[in-house]
Amino acid sequence: MERIDGDLLDEIGRLWYRGKGLPEPEQQALLATQVVIRGWREGEMLAYGDVLTGVRQDFYVFGDRLYEAEEMYCPLPGCACGEVTVAFETRVPRGAPPPGRVIVDGSGRGKLEPSKNGRDRLAQLWRAFLERHPRHVDRFARRYPVMKTIGERVVGEPGPAPGPTISRNGPCPCGSGKKYKRCCAPPSR
Repeated sequence: MERIDGDLLDEIGRLWYRGKGLPEPEQQALLATQVVIRGWREGEMLAYGDVLTGVRQDFYVFGDRLYEAEEMYCPLPGCACGEVTVAFETRVPRGAPPPGRVIVDGSGRGKLEPSKNGRDRLAQLWRAFLERHPRHVDRFARRYPVMKTIGERVVGEPGPAPGPTISRNGPCPCGSGKKYKRCCAPPSR
């Protein structure tokens, strides 16, 4: 059991699709002329699982709580921020606050950004993520260009409730530390 890591679990998911005679989600997204993501707006990072749905969800259980790790990428083809954000969301109990997110640079170093009172749990989740994905730097390096390729075809569809607006002079939501207008913002018209 100790040898089962995230890459093996992903491969099992792909084999499941092949065994059912279904196209793999990554291949479907790469071949699609348009990828519609409900609730996504230009300038926001995009979860890998939102584009490539169905292969596998990355769940972590601590006590009576269930968390999901979502790898977030900047989908804008011209942006070279290079960072990946791993956002941890609380799935059970519903409505519980998320523990936070980890911004990972190209070398694999993670900067923890806990939500209020979430530091200890975020650190636990990040350790569990690293244990499940010991080759996370390679994983992100494989997935990053896929998201850039698909990014030019992503279209947002109105979702439930709009999030806060992004100020052009505010920090970029990709976590690069740059101003939004100098990083992932669409060109001014």
